[in-house]
Amino acid sequence: MMTAVFLSGCATVYEPYEPVRDPDPAVRRFISLHQLQKGTSRAGAKAVLGNQVVIGYEMPDIQSQRYKPVVADNPYRSEELAKGSRTYVIDYYLTGIQKSDGMVSDDELTPLVFEADALIGWGWDFLNNIKK
Repeated sequence: MMTAVFLSGCATVYEPYEPVRDPDPAVRRFISLHQLQKGTSRAGAKAVLGNQVVIGYEMPDIQSQRYKPVVADNPYRSEELAKGSRTYVIDYYLTGIQKSDGMVSDDELTPLVFEADALIGWGWDFLNNIKK
C-alpha cells in the first residue's frame, strides 16, 4: 500500500502595525451622550463631548501607508430659538455617520438644548416638543 502525503500551508506577510493617533486629545472617535447631565453648562458639555469627532480615515500619502483621521468640528452647528420670553441655544453634535455620502444630515446629529447656559435636555423628540 502506498501512502501519499500532500503538504499545504499558508503564508502571512508581517507588516508592522502603527496605531492611528488622533491629532488632539479633544478629538473623540465615539460620542456618548450617557455622560451628560441636565444642568451642565455649554462649556461643560463641550468638555465631555470634545471639540471634534473622527468621522473616517484617509491615506494622504500612499507611500507611507499611514492613515490620517478625518475629523469634523463639534458642535457641528448651533442656533438660537426664541419661544415667548424664553431663549434656547441648540448645539447640534455629530454623533454618528449613517451614510458615507460626504454630507451631514439631521439623522447624524443630536441636538443639545440649553437655557440660561444650562443643559435642559437633548434629542430630536425633546427639541420638537419645545418647538411646539
